Amino acid sequence: MVFVGGSFVTSKEFPGDYDACWDTVGVSSTLDPIIYDDNLGIERREKYRGDWLMGGCDPGPTGEFFRFLSRDKVTGEERGMIGIKLRMVELLNS
Repeated sequence: MVFVGGSFVTSKEFPGDYDACWDTVGVSSTLDPIIYDDNLGIERREKYRGDWLMGGCDPGPTGEFFRFLSRDKVTGEERGMIGIKLRMVELLNS
């Protein structure tokens, strides 16, 4: 499951970036290695034009990244997030 927030899920005419968190369980390790390396956060943001945070993406009390991304950094108010759930079968049949 991937959760996405940031200005791409707002009504802004020209969104600036997005923030995403995802659960790595069951995800292929053949993805771009830059996605997995926390030391390459700046490079990852430049390449993918957004921030990817691994793990902690449960919308419940254990989801630290989900809670972080679902709050406005300035006001602390809750903001929108969308969830994307894909199954491997869907990807293979596309």
